[in-house]
Amino acid sequence: MSEAQEAVGGVERARPWRRLAGACVAVEAAGLLLGGLWALGVVLRGTADSVAVALTLAAFGIGLGLLLALASRAVRRGRERVRGPVLTWQLLQAATAGALIGGSSGATPLAARLGFWGAALLAVLLAAALVVDAAQQKR
Repeated sequence: MSEAQEAVGGVERARPWRRLAGACVAVEAAGLLLGGLWALGVVLRGTADSVAVALTLAAFGIGLGLLLALASRAVRRGRERVRGPVLTWQLLQAATAGALIGGSSGATPLAARLGFWGAALLAVLLAAALVVDAAQQKR
């Protein structure tokens, strides 16, 4: 599809792969934001085993969640410069999920094991969507 066909009323329509990638990044952003807020809630309730660790997790989750929310918007708009950082995050996420999957045992809660697999699958799906969209954009 040419750029002239893509432009509708001066606004570029998002391609299906780009929309999928943007949605996947938004899901990751929401998960990190919720995790960060949960860690902050643990501190505020006074039930944290280590306040420093919980605050660090909260800051990491909220900060990275906000960055990924901005990245989701940039991906949906087709900004090429955001692909590198988003793909790098996916590689880190897939590697971490792979290590956690390999290290999980029968004692690991089922919800955690499902979360590891979900993170790994989301990373692969998002990376594939970004690569396919980039390839289509070059045509």
